[in-house]
Amino acid sequence: MKYNILKNNIGIFIASSFLAGCVSPQYNYQPTEKNLSYPKAGIVTTASVGENMLAQGLETLYDAIYVSNEIPTSLVYTITPGYFIKTGQNKNGSFYKSFNGNESGNVRALGISDPWEAIYVKNNGKICVISIYNYNRCTRNNGFKKVSYKFASPKSFQNTLIYSGRIGNKIKIGYREFSENLARPAFNNEAEYDITESKEIGYKGAIIEVIDATNSYIKYKLINNFTRSYD
Repeated sequence: MKYNILKNNIGIFIASSFLAGCVSPQYNYQPTEKNLSYPKAGIVTTASVGENMLAQGLETLYDAIYVSNEIPTSLVYTITPGYFIKTGQNKNGSFYKSFNGNESGNVRALGISDPWEAIYVKNNGKICVISIYNYNRCTRNNGFKKVSYKFASPKSFQNTLIYSGRIGNKIKIGYREFSENLARPAFNNEAEYDITESKEIGYKGAIIEVIDATNSYIKYKLINNFTRSYD
């Protein structure tokens, strides 16, 4: 019985290999880096307790695909739901890979199959799984779409000021730094400002004018954002 099952699986694998073409994944794609600055200077803005008052940083945007449901590309490989980020392209389509993270998709394969190397989306609408030996197994499926994905790369960086409330004449402001979407504990701080002394408060080059502040919200105007430290 076990011999027959193994024999059948091997037969499926060999048959699908003959049906598959060959294509080499490409790694010629560069994601877009974008400077972030929020809010715009001179605009009156309101933030509740716990919300970001201002933020500045660098994010990395990848072209990506989002798979919304399982896509069997053959009897050997099944693409599972999630995001895949772009790695490159050729004249016939684009190549994508999974990444470390809960939102990433993956490929489920039979135990006897070759490990997978990339997802290939052809210009004709077919989606394929490419093995480490460059065999590709494809299907035509509408269970995916092209999207943009903010990916945490080593160059990703962001710093923020967070409103923490008011006690008497003093307001509390929290400072946070994030790298690769993770907080950097050594670069977190809390500060207090007496707004009867000055309506302008500053931290690391960021200056805001406080218009109104309660223990629930702060209304303010950004004069200058942080001095950049990630260029």
